[in-house]
Amino acid sequence: MTVLNCHASAINNDIPKLNVVTEDWPPYNYLDKNEEIVGIATKRVKSILREADIHYEITLQPWARAYDTAAKEKNTLIYSIIRNEKRESLFHWFCPLSPVENFYFFAFADKLIDIKSLTDLKKYTIAVSRDEFEYNYLKSIGLREAVNLYVTPNDGISFNQLLNKRST
Repeated sequence: MTVLNCHASAINNDIPKLNVVTEDWPPYNYLDKNEEIVGIATKRVKSILREADIHYEITLQPWARAYDTAAKEKNTLIYSIIRNEKRESLFHWFCPLSPVENFYFFAFADKLIDIKSLTDLKKYTIAVSRDEFEYNYLKSIGLREAVNLYVTPNDGISFNQLLNKRST
């Protein structure tokens, strides 16, 4: 893990409150029953900012909005973002929160799913959140919105669609 080392008192007087954005992505970031933003990644981010004595406010937003905010607004930190070649020059990167994970596809047990190659994915409709890494990756290998991709604002909606057995 990379650690950001700074003199907090000098920073604290020179910058306004840090705008921190993230998405609803349990168990990394989500709202608990008290409407507080919590999770594995959130805990680490809060700890780092507290240690650096940086004043901040975290907001939970749909992924596309959080990404857009971080890309366009000064003094904004985004977390739980996957680092890739396309994004490399757009942000200042520090403090990896976790290693990149594999993709996982979920379906009900009574659905016969057979995926042996990336091409096989085109046989199915896959729910993804707009502009997330998975969305962009699946589009890059030829999957298309309204054909193979059912696009939602966040993963929670995707899971609810699955749980409600909504077909597209």
